[in-house]
Amino acid sequence: MPNEYDLSKNSNLYNGNICVDLGSISGSLSLYPRSINIIESGGLLIQQEQNDTNIIWKQKYIKINFFRNYKSLFSSINFFLNNDIMFKKYLVAQKKNFNNSEELIQKQLKKILI
Repeated sequence: MPNEYDLSKNSNLYNGNICVDLGSISGSLSLYPRSINIIESGGLLIQQEQNDTNIIWKQKYIKINFFRNYKSLFSSINFFLNNDIMFKKYLVAQKKNFNNSEELIQKQLKKILI
């Protein structure tokens, strides 16, 4: 498929779907514009494990959302395709992981600016 740069179209595509993310081309970080857009749009992020995965994703039950190889990727996808209830639970857990993000950002900015 051709690249799509319209964020509203991407948001509609991500919403309620399993979204596989191979990571940023500019580094090995879990959170960058595309992965953040997937989360904000209500898509379930299944991401190649990154250097900061354990820091960003503190909740242990979200671990199935990350893969190191094709076998674990396909296992995760199959798990969610065959378990609608678990798909919804993981979407909620993913959202909860970032509930206080704005507060944390403000605290970090205060540390930097003071």
